[in-house]
Amino acid sequence: MLSIIYPFAFICSLVGLLCWSFLESNRIGRLFRNLFIAGILVWMVSLYSSPLEFHEKIGVALRDLLVIGLGGLVMNWAKANKIMAFLVLVATGIFLQLNYLNVLRSSLISSSAGSTYAEIELMVDLADVPLEELESILKPYKARLSHAFEPQNPEITDLDDYYLIDLPGNASPSSIGEVVDVLEQSGLIDWIEHNEEVRIPLDELKVAKPRASANKFGVSDPDVDKQWSFAMLNIEELHQVLNLPTVTPKKKALIAIIDTGVDGNHEDLKDRYVTTNKKYDTDIQGHGTHVAGIAAAVSNNGLGIASFDPGKEFVSVTGIKVLSDRGFGTQATIIKGMIEAADRGADVISMSLGGRSTDKKEITYEKAVKYCNDLGAIVVVAAGNSGSNSKSYAPANAKGVITVTATTQSGDKAAFSNTVEDVTFGVAAPGDNIYSTFPGDSYKSFRGTSMACPFVASLAGIMKSIEPSLTTAQIHRIISVTGHDTNDTPRTGKLIQPAECIRALLD
Repeated sequence: MLSIIYPFAFICSLVGLLCWSFLESNRIGRLFRNLFIAGILVWMVSLYSSPLEFHEKIGVALRDLLVIGLGGLVMNWAKANKIMAFLVLVATGIFLQLNYLNVLRSSLISSSAGSTYAEIELMVDLADVPLEELESILKPYKARLSHAFEPQNPEITDLDDYYLIDLPGNASPSSIGEVVDVLEQSGLIDWIEHNEEVRIPLDELKVAKPRASANKFGVSDPDVDKQWSFAMLNIEELHQVLNLPTVTPKKKALIAIIDTGVDGNHEDLKDRYVTTNKKYDTDIQGHGTHVAGIAAAVSNNGLGIASFDPGKEFVSVTGIKVLSDRGFGTQATIIKGMIEAADRGADVISMSLGGRSTDKKEITYEKAVKYCNDLGAIVVVAAGNSGSNSKSYAPANAKGVITVTATTQSGDKAAFSNTVEDVTFGVAAPGDNIYSTFPGDSYKSFRGTSMACPFVASLAGIMKSIEPSLTTAQIHRIISVTGHDTNDTPRTGKLIQPAECIRALLD
């Protein structure tokens, strides 16, 4: 919808300004003045609401304002001569039709991670045929093809055979359906899926008041009294177990946060943060930084909060940016981030994202999860916040992931949390009013299964640091055997108990 509203608003602004300048002294001129004002307001709102990165929005805004401003200056010069003014209007129409209208239509497609594929409708797994045959069958639809994924280990996956199909303009569901039918009947593809859009649920971003506790849990971090989950999960005992001289990590497990980026210079993250790509080390939106703090904030540093790792170097954390600064992304960007995280040696991939799936099967997600698993990574995913069955939400429903529901401070299932009765590996963790890091050396409380997911990712990371060969099934089994019941265990999974889990692993 924005791809229609934004160009229309710009055209109304430009035409309104030109005609207002030309007819400023009469009643019709005042009508065009109102058109200009309304157009500018709608243009501003549509640009602000777009999935572009902040710096891209600034660039687009400056470009558009320059065009509008130059148009106004030219008309102001020409308005004394009606013929010249008419020619300016005609030239403006030609300029829009031949050039700038296409620029406007493509302006809301970001070049940054997290929204690169926002306008791309389909993903296909190319069969063992020449690419030219696929290009030929798509030619009548003026579709653009691009290579989707470039895994560093193509011998263990066929994800390198995937291509993205971008239909021109704002393709209707019927036109997309027609292309799907043609491709499925062509014999040129092994699989086709919609490139579904994903965004962070707005209700997760509501800031809640942190709940205070008198317990300091044996750490020096001043804000740990705001981490109510530490009492429920018995983190003081976990730290005691992990600090035993007999408990030594075999490796420092890397937890990759697949999200909006992470503020890698945050005071309570930087000593545990690993840079894989500098463009991922900022987080204007804040969601990824909040998730990272839950998973791996530096404990016992006298700053902010603590995490499951008491400071004995069990885990490190990194960010992979797959969502834009507005929290938008697509299936393609997420899978690309999963592949990148696995290729960079992540031991745990934490994914606090997802959405309702329209495809019957999520084959591409499942192939991406298998690729990550084959390279030794455990994939942990938030169940979702719709109060529904997570079997209808991706990637929570993908085969091979650990799907995490959210509980309240009472240990009950959070009302917003999706359920996991129909997924293979379901567990529960605290997800209501969770206090954690936020960009700019600050801290905030959010709620959602996005907040529950990194608790499980952190525990899985510590387990992998002690026993690197652990598989997803083994980690889930230990967590479930040692976990506690909730008020609705069949639909939430067991509530994690980290200290008991690590003891069971060590036995």
